[in-house]
Amino acid sequence: MKILFAADVSFNYIPEYCGDEMAVSAFSEVAEEFKKADFSMVNLENILGDREDYEPIEKCGPNLISEDSFIKYIETLKPSAVGLANNHTYDTGAHGVSRTLTKVKEKGFDNVGTRQAETDKKYLVKDLKGIKL
Repeated sequence: MKILFAADVSFNYIPEYCGDEMAVSAFSEVAEEFKKADFSMVNLENILGDREDYEPIEKCGPNLISEDSFIKYIETLKPSAVGLANNHTYDTGAHGVSRTLTKVKEKGFDNVGTRQAETDKKYLVKDLKGIKL
């Protein structure tokens, strides 16, 4: 069984989205590795949305935010799940977390690390080739 994890994926320092073709081109080689995995996960290290819509929290270090269109890069990889539990998850408070989680779910990705309601599961279980992961 092959399991692949990609950590610290952030688009915060890319000044603008350059189109779907660029997203596919930029991640095409690594996407081939994702295809080979039975389970794959990307840790999204920033909040999605427009900077004007958020009030960044006060903290030491940058508040990582990128526009929604950058999710196309993640779509190119087609991961089994997207992780949102990291040191930048709460950079814009609860609104940013909730909105980013909604965007991730809208694209059909399972989520690990955050939840929108107390009743949502705190974990993800996948059955892969008869093995529970």
